Amino acid sequence: SNHEGITFMGCKRLTFRDNLVIDCPARGIDVTSNCSDVLIHNNRFYNGINLTIGSSNTSIYVVGSNQADSDDMHTNNVTISNNFVWTVGQAFKMSIEGGGYLENITVCNNIFQVADGGSNGMALWRESGYLKHWYNITIKHNTIVLSGNAGHAINCYVGDDYIHNWVFTNNIFLTSYNLDYALRFANAGSGNTELHFDSNLY
Repeated sequence: SNHEGITFMGCKRLTFRDNLVIDCPARGIDVTSNCSDVLIHNNRFYNGINLTIGSSNTSIYVVGSNQADSDDMHTNNVTISNNFVWTVGQAFKMSIEGGGYLENITVCNNIFQVADGGSNGMALWRESGYLKHWYNITIKHNTIVLSGNAGHAINCYVGDDYIHNWVFTNNIFLTSYNLDYALRFANAGSGNTELHFDSNLY
């Protein structure tokens, strides 16, 4: 079926460590709707299924809320670290689908590898209908490898969301020579946006 392999919803003080996740059609692991104090560490994801390229075919997905009418289901204090992802879809995505917000999310020391014809190494996305708040998002010490005609190392669309202290530091982006651009930030230049880039290798 076209669903998540593993979904965590409303979980507190959760550790997901040293697991092997293979060929989940939609998402390998989904951390969503009111989760807090979550560690996703030292796992391996292999996703060779190409049913839906793009946001639906994602190995690791962190969601602020998927409740369209709720503004109090937040996801916070999540660390994604030391994981290896190989995929023909999208390695990692972070989004807010309904109300609520994302706060204190750290993505560090991971290797995200996207095969030829795949989608993005990392996507930071918004769904329409609500003004979103993102607080203290740190992307550091990751290696993102895109092969052939894969998409973008980072594909970000946040519109007029409130971006509070997004930090991208000490990451390595390895992309094919025929890509138009490694990083895509669309509509991220509003007065609500606070982005920091430091010591990355493109």
